[in-house]
Order: sequence, then structure tokens, then C-alpha cells
Amino acid sequence: MSSLKELARLLREAEETPKKEAGEDSVDSQIDKYLSQYESQAKEESQTKFESASYERMTWDWRKLIEADDEGKDKAKVPEKAKLEDINMGSFVSDVMRLVDNYESLLEIKNTILRRAANYLSGNYEGDALQSFKDELLESYGIEIGQSESEKEDEIQSPKAGAAGPMSGGGAA
Repeated sequence: MSSLKELARLLREAEETPKKEAGEDSVDSQIDKYLSQYESQAKEESQTKFESASYERMTWDWRKLIEADDEGKDKAKVPEKAKLEDINMGSFVSDVMRLVDNYESLLEIKNTILRRAANYLSGNYEGDALQSFKDELLESYGIEIGQSESEKEDEIQSPKAGAAGPMSGGGAA
């Protein structure tokens, strides 16, 4: 049974396209990252519920992959859409509503807008425009264009030199 699950996982991975990570210039890419995660979870829940149906579809997909390989790679085929029974819709809707209710803490709207504005200026104006934008933001509003939360988490925070050793307190007198 584990080999069937492994085969199903490989087929799912082949169908999925890579998504951009959060912290980029697009709110769409941030939302798409969450939707992709929600879909994967809902598909897994649906798969355990309808294991025999998944096995039949999986073998059908496997046969189609073999046939497509036999026909040659020069023919472009449009991938088939998944069926309703392939996803646990209740789980997916629940996850989407959690995103809707908590978007302020899950999506980085302010930083995304600031990064897009900076990229817009750097793409359309000469060198000093970007620095002028950053300076004006800091001077007038006290705002610096920051890293996204995911970028901050990716950085390894090393301890400061004074905090790196044991806490001895003060030494000998």
C-alpha cells in the first residue's frame, strides 16, 4: 500500500508547478502559496477517504503518461483538470476562510506595497530615484523598506559577542 501512496505523491508532484515564496513583490504569489498548501492538504484528506477511487485514477494517469511518452514529446497536451472528488472541499474552504479572517497576520501587505513601489521606481527611473524614495519614506514617515517575515526567518541570527558566553556576572574583585 505504501508504494501506491508513493506513486500518487510522485504523480501529484509532477502535476504541480513551482510557486513563488512569500515575501516577494506580489500579494498574488503570497496568496497562491497558501492556496497551494491548502489544496495539498485537502487532496490528502480526500485521498484517504476515497483510496480505491484514487488508485483507479492513479493507474489511469500512469497509463496516460506512458502513452504520451510513446506518442512522442513534440505534441503539447493540455493537462486535465482535477475532479471534485479529488479534493476535500470542506477542508479547503475552512483553510481559505482562516486566511480571509487572518490575512493581516498572514500576508505582508505593507512591505509588499513598499517593495513594489521601490521596484517600480528602480525599473523606470535612473539610479538616484530609488534612494530618494527610501530617504523620503524614512524622513517623512519614519518607515524603512524591510524584509519580509519569511526572509527574516531565513537569516541565521548569531548571538552578540557579549551574549555568547556564560553569564558569569562580573568577575573577580
